[in-house]
Amino acid sequence: MNKKYLAKKCLMRIVLFPLSLMIVVQSVPFSSAASSQRGNANYLSNQGDLMEDEFTLLPLGTVQADGWLKQQLTLQKNGITGEMEKYPDYNSTSGWLGGTGEDWERGPYYVRGLVALAYTLNDSALKQKAQKWIDWSINHQRADGFFGPTSNTDWWPRMPMLMAIRDYYDATVKEGKADSRVIPFMTKYFDYQAKTLPTKPLSDWGKARGGDNIDSVYWLYNKVYDSSNPQASKWLLDLAALLKNQTQNWTDTFTNTTVREHVVNTSQAMKMPILYYQQSKTQADKDALMKALYNIGIDHGRVDGLPNSDEAARDNKATRGSETCGIVENMLSTEIATRILGEGWLGDHLEKLAYNSLPAAYAPDYLGHAYYVLQNQVMATTGNHEFDCDHGDSSAFGAPGGFDCCFSNNHMGWPKFVQSMWMGTKDNGLAVVAYGPNKINAKVANGKNAVFTQTTYYPFDEAIVLNYSGDNAQF
Repeated sequence: MNKKYLAKKCLMRIVLFPLSLMIVVQSVPFSSAASSQRGNANYLSNQGDLMEDEFTLLPLGTVQADGWLKQQLTLQKNGITGEMEKYPDYNSTSGWLGGTGEDWERGPYYVRGLVALAYTLNDSALKQKAQKWIDWSINHQRADGFFGPTSNTDWWPRMPMLMAIRDYYDATVKEGKADSRVIPFMTKYFDYQAKTLPTKPLSDWGKARGGDNIDSVYWLYNKVYDSSNPQASKWLLDLAALLKNQTQNWTDTFTNTTVREHVVNTSQAMKMPILYYQQSKTQADKDALMKALYNIGIDHGRVDGLPNSDEAARDNKATRGSETCGIVENMLSTEIATRILGEGWLGDHLEKLAYNSLPAAYAPDYLGHAYYVLQNQVMATTGNHEFDCDHGDSSAFGAPGGFDCCFSNNHMGWPKFVQSMWMGTKDNGLAVVAYGPNKINAKVANGKNAVFTQTTYYPFDEAIVLNYSGDNAQF
């Protein structure tokens, strides 16, 4: 474990109760490594020409929520997420299940969160709900590699569906029943993109959100990379470079402007420069997220770290809103940035979003959500409230409320947060990224099982108790 990271909350009481363990706690920087092997030996890290990342994302289900946090996931299962199939865009009418209904982003948004919740809770009913969406996309891939509804050929909605499919694959690997269809599926689609993007480039939302696509390309590159034949997978890095060149220059936007952009584009794009930093290795890409938060902060930033944008950037009044989509996307961008950089301030930013902004987006029973979350909202009422995009129900709790993007995209917030509360380190240890009640069973050292139970009411009080019950191991 890393003493430096565990101590990032200076007022916390960290108590370790050893049961059967030999843990070595070292005060060392994150860049130190215990062996010459590149990356984490138990979980796949960056390979080849990609920069070595500081942390490694653990598969869904490795970290399980406990206490009040598990209750939020259970409410979500019994609320919005579990009830989505009652709505026409989220059942067999969807174009993403072969229907003639909505064929754009709603299905992929929902499935990304559904997969995350199903495998975080290890819930068989939710897994069955997710499986039919995964199966349809994989089984209906065209011979040329393209997939999804043929009635919609936009690059953008494929990006969240790719994220859902790769999360699903990693979860099946963890369960010992890897879906062998996924790697060929991803390879064929990226081959199609490499051939097609030069004449049909990213546009509209895809041009703003190309980082989501690049993240999946890197995932496949790390899966198929062979050190004895590195040229065989180089085409994927070439594809990532092509996607980067067709995506808005967010490094410039974040560094040299006050980032007055659409709120969800901004939140999703926060991952883009740091993602590409893994390939570019430039300081400007590395620094862009911190500069984005600073530049937004001096112009239209909020106390919770979000841009005040409803939907376009607004002034700093407390009665302006920020989309629930923006909350969950900002969290995901922060989780990805934490994995790459391993810097403690990112964990603090993630906690701020998860523990302040996200709960305000839901009705207490999770049967409704708010389209906009305000900093100073004393009533959740219908009617127009002078938002940039005002739907008449944007600040009230509904199912759906406002435009349907947040109704479909809110589901990943809590489960992806739980997944990222711990991460693997490149010296085969573990890092606590965000505190809260949870239990982790992960591989450390040379394949040993580390089991920690984190007992706490955090963030409602400051005491953290880490109880270890794993194998004897040094990490």
